[in-house]
Amino acid sequence: MNENSFFFSDIYKEATDVIKNIMDEATQKHLDIFGKVWFKDHFTLSRYPRTESEFTAILEEVHAAPAASTINEFSERPIRSLDGFGKVKAQMLSVGHTYKLEAEDLRAIRDMQRRYAGIKNHEELVRFIVDKLMNVRTKAIQGVLNRQDLLILSMLSNDGKYTFTAENDPGSPFVGQTLDFGFDASHAATVTTPWTDANIDTVDVLEDIMGTVSPATIKPTEMYMERERIFYMLRTKKLKLYVNGNDRASQPISLEDMNNLFARFDLPTIKLIQREVRVDSDGGKTTKMINPWKKGKILFTVGSQFGTIERKITDAEDGLASPGIGYSYYDGIEVMNWTQGVKEGSNYTEYVSAGITSTPVVDGIRNMYTLDTKA
Repeated sequence: MNENSFFFSDIYKEATDVIKNIMDEATQKHLDIFGKVWFKDHFTLSRYPRTESEFTAILEEVHAAPAASTINEFSERPIRSLDGFGKVKAQMLSVGHTYKLEAEDLRAIRDMQRRYAGIKNHEELVRFIVDKLMNVRTKAIQGVLNRQDLLILSMLSNDGKYTFTAENDPGSPFVGQTLDFGFDASHAATVTTPWTDANIDTVDVLEDIMGTVSPATIKPTEMYMERERIFYMLRTKKLKLYVNGNDRASQPISLEDMNNLFARFDLPTIKLIQREVRVDSDGGKTTKMINPWKKGKILFTVGSQFGTIERKITDAEDGLASPGIGYSYYDGIEVMNWTQGVKEGSNYTEYVSAGITSTPVVDGIRNMYTLDTKA
């Protein structure tokens, strides 16, 4: 190991300290420095991490357990073994991404160091290094945030269930298993007439929506759907008739017109879901975009705040930090950085891993309703 390596220099330590302070400040001030994600507008991060036993108890309470059908087809309820079952569930809710500082970025840093040798503008050199190191952390943290959005949006649009697949979680040992967050199955409605182009003149979206929420004791105030569902509703013959009347029944209507109509019937306001999630695998070598929202599904909620994100305490936070690893945190996500030599030559590089074990706790899930439009 070359002790004169960049990764053992004072300027590297200074740059990593700057990054730690940036992330601490962003967490304290609720700054989205790693990009906008959907769940942060609808869930509050729990102030303190939970011990393993506390986290397991939370999972039991919110029913974030493998669905019976995915464990044993003859089971009527999830198996609740006292022998390690909580640990398995925590693993299912763990998300992590690891990236490394690429060779070209390391060369750029070294070139900049040589260029600035003997020059007093130290701050500019530190900023350059911080930018390069921050790029690696950004990829790792964004990967975790994307996975959190993926789970939450998929779960909300699938009647409280999230199923691990080869598409949404490549390489996962849990492919085929389903987490169940306790949505009331009796609150899931399905249209009689599918919302398709073939039925554009006969579908009655107002009737379908009223029929879905009419049983609710606490009336939903918002309904979440994709852009395609909104456009479809605006084109339906009956809805245009309701808004415009017979004289102008063929005239186009706007989203505002539609929401005003729903308000007259004390129905929820339409909220747009527009989110694609990037799923990385193989250290970022393989990337694909996924729409986590189930096609054609409408979610009815009471308000726009759904609950909290509870997370399990990490080993480092619990006093079991590993030597030789740097730790920093952003909104509950633990970011570890370390250096590792490569077999080709004597160069070293930095690896960054971001991870969290967390679960959404949807306080109002029992008051949520869904409508499958069979799109």
